[in-house]
Amino acid sequence: MKTRQSTSKTIQIAALVFAAVACIAAIMVLPEFWQFFRKDQGAQPAKATLFDYFPIFIGSSWTYNVSNLSEVEDPEMDPFGTYTDTIVTVETGPGDKFQVVGIKTDGENPLRFCEKQPGSPAISPDAYYAINKEQLYVVCTLDEAYKVANEVLAAPETIIPASGQTPDYVFPFEVGNTWQWDDSSDKWYVESIVDVTTPAGHFTDCYRIVLFTLPDTSIRWVCPGVGLVAAEYHHHGSMREIRAELASYQIGMGNGP
Repeated sequence: MKTRQSTSKTIQIAALVFAAVACIAAIMVLPEFWQFFRKDQGAQPAKATLFDYFPIFIGSSWTYNVSNLSEVEDPEMDPFGTYTDTIVTVETGPGDKFQVVGIKTDGENPLRFCEKQPGSPAISPDAYYAINKEQLYVVCTLDEAYKVANEVLAAPETIIPASGQTPDYVFPFEVGNTWQWDDSSDKWYVESIVDVTTPAGHFTDCYRIVLFTLPDTSIRWVCPGVGLVAAEYHHHGSMREIRAELASYQIGMGNGP
């Protein structure tokens, strides 16, 4: 009897041990377990920022085809022109929170209003980004870029610095989000998430961002990891009907955030 009881207890203990090992093995292979573990340890996926949408590595370039959407020829633009934006400089800006990015433009960009300086060096930027994780400002000079960055750092509760410079982009991109254009009632509006096809390829999870004003409408399509893939400008009542779409691009491996 004692031998049978001892054997029975041995079997019960072995069964419990086997069950425990099986449970531990099952838990170890469950993805949910590891996700919970990582979350509990604080190793969560990095939160997206504007840098995930606008690569700012030196050598990155974007070539756009420009077309006139109007049936009337616009004498001020080549209806089949192209231009290329290339990042030629990247500097860590004020407070280590901003990146100041120099953009060299080859060709005429009809959607940007920075005049090229005569006699400037070939690699001299024609425009600048002042960009942090949540705002991107496009300005025409290096001094303006640093001025905007310093003003934003001095008043972090607002996206409009003292000089009134309106950000071209404000993150996060969420459908329905808006931001003010200058001191008027006009606002940029994140309208929808769409797929976009251009000569450069097919892009998914892009944001269609629209600015409606009394005389005109501007539309931009921004895609993760690429940046601006298409843009349109419609001036109501005139022949200014422009579309620029990405023809090709390359992301450099130089300095970046």
